[in-house]
Amino acid sequence: MVEPTRKRSQWLHWTVGVVLALAVVVAVHWLVGWAEIWAAWRGVPPQLLALGGGLALLSYILRAVRLATVAGGLEARATPLSWFRITALHLAAINLVPARAGEAALPLLMRRHCDVPLGRGVALLVAIRLHDLVAMATLGLAALTWLLYGPALAALVLAALAAAGWAGLAVAPRVLLPWAARGAAWLRAVSWPLRLLPSRLGRVYLLTLAAWSAKWLSLAVIAGAVAGLEPLQALVAIGAAEVAALSPIQGVAGAGTFEAAVAAALAFTGLDAAAALHAAVVLHLFLLGVSVLLGTVAALLPHRGVRSSPGESSM
Repeated sequence: MVEPTRKRSQWLHWTVGVVLALAVVVAVHWLVGWAEIWAAWRGVPPQLLALGGGLALLSYILRAVRLATVAGGLEARATPLSWFRITALHLAAINLVPARAGEAALPLLMRRHCDVPLGRGVALLVAIRLHDLVAMATLGLAALTWLLYGPALAALVLAALAAAGWAGLAVAPRVLLPWAARGAAWLRAVSWPLRLLPSRLGRVYLLTLAAWSAKWLSLAVIAGAVAGLEPLQALVAIGAAEVAALSPIQGVAGAGTFEAAVAAALAFTGLDAAAALHAAVVLHLFLLGVSVLLGTVAALLPHRGVRSSPGESSM
């Protein structure tokens, strides 16, 4: 009974995904015109495209270094190219598979490349996402402060929030792990992500902040150069895009929910519907292009993972 229900649910998700993707294609055709989208890309100076692409690549590299650093807590070892390969394939899966289902790629890739058990691979993923949530909140509020009140206050906000985020990530394991250790077996199992947080915390946290900064700067460059957005509008669009990525209902490769969220957010900044949809499509095409390009390169890279220690063979 469970299996047919699961199959129906999967079929429904993919059907909705295809419908949303087709709806975006039709909406762009009627409201903007695909010719206008391509013309906007052709009119951008190559150096700006190179800057946006370079910042996106830097974000991937920083994420790969972060993954290697966090995985050190599991005694997992791999070559630098393997860490980049895992990172790029994971991000490609996230951006191309609907409803964040691509997140499952990381534990699978960690098992394949580094012999890390699935349970601890999931724990590693959760630990990374905790860093991401703190970093996104920190950078988002600091960027908004910069745009509204200037760089001086933004620097103070960034320093205060970064310190608070680091303290929270440092204190949480010390407070919660002893409590979890006295609980049931399932509670001890799900507390594994907290065990990874103190491992090289300062370096991991700084790498997370740097990776998200590089990603958002790359999107801001593209939003301004290709879509003609002002800095505040670009920040609003980027924030809406990150929120849209969390939606449980998405089109194929995020099509539909991404454009709807970004266009709706930009409408509140005074942008008309056609211009807002144009900007949303431009940002989405850039993200997908980077994911497909780097994911393809990563898939072609030679890789050789080094197995984790024998003591790490089980959860």
